[in-house]
Amino acid sequence: MLTRAEASRFQTDGFVVPKYRLSTEALAWLREAVADLVAANSTVPLTKLVLPRSARPEANPFGVVGHHALNRFAENPEFVALASAALDCEAVLWGAQVFSKAPASGARVPWHQDAFFWPIGPPNACTLWIAVDQTTHENGCVQAISSSHRAGLLPHDTEGADGNFSASFDPSPAMFSNIVDLLLKPGEVSLHHSLLVHGSGSNFSGQSRTGFAVRFMDARARFVHAHR
Repeated sequence: MLTRAEASRFQTDGFVVPKYRLSTEALAWLREAVADLVAANSTVPLTKLVLPRSARPEANPFGVVGHHALNRFAENPEFVALASAALDCEAVLWGAQVFSKAPASGARVPWHQDAFFWPIGPPNACTLWIAVDQTTHENGCVQAISSSHRAGLLPHDTEGADGNFSASFDPSPAMFSNIVDLLLKPGEVSLHHSLLVHGSGSNFSGQSRTGFAVRFMDARARFVHAHR
């Protein structure tokens, strides 16, 4: 599903926006399913819509009402193939989450590495981020610091954390020259490594910014600590 050039770009930069995109029908279904999930969880913050894949209460601390069809959608063999090619291994699905920023919401995601929070070792994992809405700089698209995944797991600051994240990373001045906006049209996808430093700005636009994040890990990896 990824070309050799796209897989190489992922290994080099830590992320890639491939030519792959959802069909018109699949995107329409995803939009409706995400809207249903949000409506069923009106008391859950839009940053906490992690789809439960376990009946254990500790695995679903925000009490998200799940969506079985969305979980099945995340299991799409095409998504597995994309992640496997990017990670250069047999990839397995381990989670999924809806990220939504309402218009003019100001919801910002600080710089971080997913690997700091994820209980996976070794941290050979990635996110397939599917754009439900168009992502722009104005509505808070994902921003990546190119090649930052090569530095390994970096120290995160837990002081002054906000309600969205329990920790964040403070990039060096040199890293800011490598920031890339991941601009996607609806139905397009990006993949980013769990060690890639990334974040997103506030949504100051009049448009929503919603994405469906599907998470994959190397089939040889293990859960090695509690989820932060």
